[in-house]
Amino acid sequence: IVRFRSLERPKEDDFCLELSKIHTYDDVVERVARKIGLDDPSKIRLTSHNCYSQQPKPQPIKYRGVEQLSEMLVHYNQ
Repeated sequence: IVRFRSLERPKEDDFCLELSKIHTYDDVVERVARKIGLDDPSKIRLTSHNCYSQQPKPQPIKYRGVEQLSEMLVHYNQ
């Protein structure tokens, strides 16, 4: 289960999705787009979460900069 938050409300969960750790970046944004009713998944930018500050990290995850979802969730298993 992965929790997603909006940059406008970084401390509140918007929704959760059950995803596989082997999903690719494209798989993840496609599922997010479907969940929020967006036609074009390429308009979604994912940002990692800083578990210490409870804020998004300043740099977004690069498009196809990681192979799988497991690499996006590497910060001390948070």
